Amino acid sequence: LNENVTYLNDQLEAQNQAEELIGTSPALEQVRTMLRKFQNVDVNVLITGESGTGKRIAAHTLHNGADGRRFVTVNCAAFDEKRLEEEFFGYKMDAVPGALCDRRGKLDYANGGTLYLDGIGDMPPEFQRKLLRVLQEHTFSPIGSREVHQFHTRIIASANRTSDELGLWMCQYFQ
Repeated sequence: LNENVTYLNDQLEAQNQAEELIGTSPALEQVRTMLRKFQNVDVNVLITGESGTGKRIAAHTLHNGADGRRFVTVNCAAFDEKRLEEEFFGYKMDAVPGALCDRRGKLDYANGGTLYLDGIGDMPPEFQRKLLRVLQEHTFSPIGSREVHQFHTRIIASANRTSDELGLWMCQYFQ
């Protein structure tokens, strides 16, 4: 039940934020053309730009052609490293103090769909290295479990700096 509520909350959030790019400038038309080019292609995308420039809207636009597949968002700035691991990988109840039940992670929810990493520049570097390995191998284990979960998820990430300025381990995943 808990995992269904989490999924439904993600879907409602995505639906409520599914805005459109508004404007007709040549620069905006160039952005629309680029987004259309990658909209139905199963490639990972890194979107960079200053805060407030519509990176989230661009991510939704990229996902919109995904034929009903899930769009799952993680606000990377909202969690410390321990909570990021719980959010991404999930956990077994016995492995997390105070947990009342097992919890699926965002990688499970996004399997077969799109995972939007909002603000990857705010992730701790150590977690970036862990996540990069998981994304490259397409496998992970929930915290406290020996089960290996396989997944195939399109990754769309955003950062408010260029990839050169970020100096992230994750940036090599998007090249």
